[in-house]
Amino acid sequence: MSRLTDRIEKEIVIYDGSKGSVLMAHGLMSGEDADIWCVDHPDVVRKLHEDYIKAGSGAIQTNTFMANEMSLKEYGLSERTEEINRAGARLALEAAGDKADVAASVGPLPKLMRPYGDLSVRDAVKVYERQLRALMSAGIETVHFETFTDLAMMRAALIAARNTGITAIATLSFDQGRTLAGNTPEACAVTLKALGARAVGANCSGGPDSLMDPIKRMNSVAGIPLIVKPNAGLPRKEGDRLVYSMGPEDFRKDAVGFINNGVRLIGGCCGTDAAFIKALSEELGGITAPAIEEKEELIASPYKAGRVPDELLSVNVTGGDDPYDVMDEAGDEAVLLCFSDIGPEEASSFMLDLSVIYKDPVVIKAADDKVFEAVLRDYPGRAGAVPVNAGQEKAAAEFGALVVSE
Repeated sequence: MSRLTDRIEKEIVIYDGSKGSVLMAHGLMSGEDADIWCVDHPDVVRKLHEDYIKAGSGAIQTNTFMANEMSLKEYGLSERTEEINRAGARLALEAAGDKADVAASVGPLPKLMRPYGDLSVRDAVKVYERQLRALMSAGIETVHFETFTDLAMMRAALIAARNTGITAIATLSFDQGRTLAGNTPEACAVTLKALGARAVGANCSGGPDSLMDPIKRMNSVAGIPLIVKPNAGLPRKEGDRLVYSMGPEDFRKDAVGFINNGVRLIGGCCGTDAAFIKALSEELGGITAPAIEEKEELIASPYKAGRVPDELLSVNVTGGDDPYDVMDEAGDEAVLLCFSDIGPEEASSFMLDLSVIYKDPVVIKAADDKVFEAVLRDYPGRAGAVPVNAGQEKAAAEFGALVVSE
């Protein structure tokens, strides 16, 4: 556990606000990489951090949101991945000193995950591991994966965090109660907590009112601290710049409501600056956070979280089976999928295809250890698992599955 995650177990912490929109006010051009400013304009980035701390931030983020090799490649900067991340980490840590904690900001990759695209969990994990190792080498102990719109990609990021040993917190963006990939807040909270996230929540999206419902829904199942970082309302274009609809006074009005629904780390996203953080700090001064309530263990598809039924319908899956046929046999509640006579890659592809069309959670059983591991690694939710040996028990723990009896 990092110092930041230890703090939010006990108290409310004010986060910082936007990096990108503030840097735009200092000359960052549309279409320009913001992360390289850590190298090319370090004084600007350092002052940004210092201004947030002066405004009341007890935690700040590095300016490394898109500093992964895949995104940097689009700017011809992939070979500088380590340099940029280390520079971003050093600037934030120097500015924070002993006045604030630091979390590394890490965002989504610019490709679609399977089965919608061709990016595999394994490949995504490798990309994130490179960025995380660079950040850790500069002294970062907490990573904040933020603004994700696909639970499958967030799972890959958390697997990378586990592999590197860095403490992770995680937030997604929601529109009308779902991410762009259709994931619900409940499914996200259950899955990410199981994979080791020390806090979960929502960021970006619209203004604070757009994130209250996702936060309430996460709070109903999470049992861990929540995070919220809303935008300053919805933007409109005025000439060459975006103007956001909310000022600091309107932005602060929902702050207590968030705290009453489990939020322990609260800040701002696009369109917010130090004035917004000052307003939050004033609004929440002296507020005591309600106790975090323990929640029962659930499983989750990408779309729905729920209990493991007392009696599971068992469905056999073999090589060549059609996910639509399995869906028809399964009905409309969690099922036990028993894999046999099928290889790891085919089993993984089957599960990815099934996850798109079958909305309920699943429980996995497989005699073959490689099949068992491949399915749990790639399933974009929190599966239940019936391990048949010690190695499978380890794989179930590694990929956040809930061990159940048959």
